[in-house]
Amino acid sequence: MDASYKYLQKSKMKNRLLQKIVTIVFLTGMCSLCQAQQKVTFAENIAPIIFKNCAPCHHEGTAAPFSLLNYEDVAKRARMIEKVTHSRFMPPWKADPTYRSFANDKILSQGEIDLIKQWVSQEMPREI
Repeated sequence: MDASYKYLQKSKMKNRLLQKIVTIVFLTGMCSLCQAQQKVTFAENIAPIIFKNCAPCHHEGTAAPFSLLNYEDVAKRARMIEKVTHSRFMPPWKADPTYRSFANDKILSQGEIDLIKQWVSQEMPREI
């Protein structure tokens, strides 16, 4: 009976340890998910992308059909911007980025495209 009691105690300890490990792994995964879903704002994340890559053409007096110089301009066209950046239709850049890099190229990184998508999915927060 003494041996079975020790076996049962060891089994309980192993179960508790396993539960703790699973809990830690789960919470670590949840923290990573929370970090991936951080709030993307126009002021902090989107404006730098738009002003660097879109605004040079999208302002008054250029060939572009509309301006993208402020939050209101960008927010009212956010879903379209998401689509044209995701498809890489915009910004227009025909040079092959895998062949060479160019000064002042207008290619968005996948991370920038993902930020735009996340901003739109979060209903375009403006916060400064």
